[in-house]
Amino acid sequence: MVFSDFESVEGEKYLSEILFKQGDSSRKKSFTDYFKKLNLSTFILEDNYIDKDYLVDYSNYISLCYHPYERFCKRIHFFSIKVEEKDFLEAVVKNDIKVLETIKQSYLGFIVVRPLNGAKIGKTCLKTYPSEVNKLRYYPATRSYNVNLMGIEMTVNSLAFQEQDQTTAMCASIALWSALQKTGKLFQHRIPTPSEITTYALSQSSHITKFPNSGLTVEQICVCLNYVGLNNFLYKPKNDKEIKAIIYSYLSANIPVILALTLYDHHDNGVYSNPQHHAVTVGGFGFQGGSPDIYSSLDLQLHSSKITRLFNHDDQLCPFSKLKFIKGSVQKNEFQLLKTSWANNKNRGKKKIAKVDAIIVPLYHKIRLNYIDIYSYVYFYENAMIGIISKNEMISILIKIEWEIFLSLSNSLKEDILEAKNILDAEHKLEILSKSYPKYLWRAKASIYAGGRRVEVFEIVFDATDIKNGNSIVDFIIYDNSLFEFYVNSYLDYYKNLLVITELDKSFFVKINEIYGRYFSKNSSGD
Repeated sequence: MVFSDFESVEGEKYLSEILFKQGDSSRKKSFTDYFKKLNLSTFILEDNYIDKDYLVDYSNYISLCYHPYERFCKRIHFFSIKVEEKDFLEAVVKNDIKVLETIKQSYLGFIVVRPLNGAKIGKTCLKTYPSEVNKLRYYPATRSYNVNLMGIEMTVNSLAFQEQDQTTAMCASIALWSALQKTGKLFQHRIPTPSEITTYALSQSSHITKFPNSGLTVEQICVCLNYVGLNNFLYKPKNDKEIKAIIYSYLSANIPVILALTLYDHHDNGVYSNPQHHAVTVGGFGFQGGSPDIYSSLDLQLHSSKITRLFNHDDQLCPFSKLKFIKGSVQKNEFQLLKTSWANNKNRGKKKIAKVDAIIVPLYHKIRLNYIDIYSYVYFYENAMIGIISKNEMISILIKIEWEIFLSLSNSLKEDILEAKNILDAEHKLEILSKSYPKYLWRAKASIYAGGRRVEVFEIVFDATDIKNGNSIVDFIIYDNSLFEFYVNSYLDYYKNLLVITELDKSFFVKINEIYGRYFSKNSSGD
């Protein structure tokens, strides 16, 4: 093993020589900046490490090459404290619990270094950006990875990353691999290696050479998901609001999201050129500097619209690299643009711009209703209320509901209710906690802003496993009784005056009366 000090010039240079090929300036800068934000101090190089993902890819293709490529890797471990070799080995020999615990607590993660000069960075699990005041960063798609170094058991919470080897796996295969690292734990499916992912994705494309691979289409990505036993939600977003809303709704359930992108060079004259197709995996988002959604009677006001950046695994850069939303780009360029960390080919001082072509969400097969379905239901419900409420100008401010729409496990709902202090009353809280729900739920939480603070009013709970146009509403949860009663009575007034009653109208009406009729005044109930 080799111990080295990253904070020294020699140590930083040594690490760069191990990880990056010559001319790989964008990746080198991205990783170096990331290391510094993690407060990296010491790294330990472990020789003769066997990595399962590389070994399978090696046996599938690399071992058949004439050149005798190595099958053993190296692994680098990172720590936020100074770790001297002498002190470390002494603590190991003596099994000094106190010293070893300090080392464990400072562990930042690892990088597997493959014996491939053009694609050295293998499986990489590094801690996320540290928390900072007002940064409002969230990484719902991470998981726990266990590591053993000389008998010392350590853990890092991350989402695995690696770079494409440009032979057995290109960017889309790597994006799939990262996403499946999380869904394998969530939905209990086998997690394939990059070369296996490429094989699965091309299983219905007999005219395409498997290895070396030139990349996957969106359709082939979906074929791979189906091969491992998952369904998918595939959507081509119309604007940034939909991008943010869909990513927020599924990441809130700890499900990573794959984005199919087109990258462009950005010129000073506003022209975008040199389009390149790319794929990344989104594992987090941030609200830093985000502003509330602009209210419109033609659309829902969404909490997710405050998102200003996404944290994605870009195999050409580093883990959790940033994609920043560019304000006003929809009107100017007719499609939503995001600023990347890629350097322009022509102007190295500028960054490449990305357009989201498609969103692919890997899903358990029983999650049948998608975000667009739920958005439509909530939009219908709010507009039914607005039709009555807007007649009274004195209370028109109350129609400006901000909706938080997201997928959830029923256990997560009950955990939230257990911790909530703003539920209507003890009886209502116990009713929810003791109730049986489907495993997967869609939640639409309605809030208003009053006196500069966000007030939760009520929540509509949907059965995510139901069929479209079925009886998907399973509950209403009341947070503020007076406001909830106002909104519901408005809906009931609307219902009474309907000439034609749709199934969706009936579903809302029946569920409201079935569950919370006791909270309404008698003259607001109907037959």
